Amino acid sequence: MQIAGINQETVNLIGATVKDFATSFLAKDSQTDHLTWISNELAARLPENSAGNATEIGQQIIDGVSDFDGRLESLRQACAQGGTTEDWLRGRLMGDAHGRDLQEYGNYLEKVHEGLAEGNATMARALESPTATIELPEEAAEEMPSSGTEWNKYTISAVAEGIDQQAHLASANGLSMPTDALTPDVPITPDMIPPEYYDAEPPSELDRGLKIAAAGALTVVSQKVHIPYISALFPVQGIVDLACWGVEGAKCIGRVAKGDISISEGLERMKRTTISVVANLIHHGFGAQIFKAIPVVGIPVSMAVTKVLGSISPQKIQEKLHEGVTAVATVAKDVAKGIVATVKSVANEIKNMVASFFDW
Repeated sequence: MQIAGINQETVNLIGATVKDFATSFLAKDSQTDHLTWISNELAARLPENSAGNATEIGQQIIDGVSDFDGRLESLRQACAQGGTTEDWLRGRLMGDAHGRDLQEYGNYLEKVHEGLAEGNATMARALESPTATIELPEEAAEEMPSSGTEWNKYTISAVAEGIDQQAHLASANGLSMPTDALTPDVPITPDMIPPEYYDAEPPSELDRGLKIAAAGALTVVSQKVHIPYISALFPVQGIVDLACWGVEGAKCIGRVAKGDISISEGLERMKRTTISVVANLIHHGFGAQIFKAIPVVGIPVSMAVTKVLGSISPQKIQEKLHEGVTAVATVAKDVAKGIVATVKSVANEIKNMVASFFDW
């Protein structure tokens, strides 16, 4: 499977840069704080940027990682207390709606859903043919007119369900990619990441540092070469989330390979990660057309990060890594089929919700 605009040279650059940043972070003097370290790395690799600009981007990356971890922990706690990802997402969206024009906001969410659905459909077609090349023009296509829905907390609740389903599908599709797709050609260097990293709950300082390193690497690559959608349209917040998704993916697959968690638990964690990312992109008001790129560019690029970190994982994980990745992909493919079979039409769901509300 290929993605138009992302050749093997670009994939290798992502791999080499992520590994370089991770290696630098792991060798960092404990007296050097994260901001100083990431700012120096950015300044050295992007000399056209001023030192002040490198520090500003570095701070955005660090803040973005903190925000990512906070969101994911909030979602984890909500689910641990009996809630669902849909409940959590609905709460986030309604919170973002406060003080806004509901009609305008509802129309935006409808376009977000359409974008994710279109991206998932494109990805599904590509997964059916291992030799397929995904074509995703960056020029915004002419948008379909809005459905004319009267948006309120009930109809927004319905579209939140649809977005939750599409985010879950994007996660499953990404994890079911062929194992050789978007795989960076980087040397395997086992044991750079210590075994105890995979057992840390909540995330350790090492986890935080690897996320900062991966986000710094993707920031550099996105400025050095053109990655469809990401280079032109993703601000730092979006790139940070893609990098963090990749780190979470490596951690989940590593724990599956170790036998610490089941495949279904790993898939559930990555589902939460994807929904958390989508919620953040909505919160920052990303253009609705970007969401169609999440399933077919965003998550595949994140998977490249996952594979690089897998190449520096402990020897015991290395021995079972391919088996773990293959097993996860097989189950994820079945999960994706199940989601497609049960995905509800958002338009019908909105009509049903409005009808039941007025019947009451």
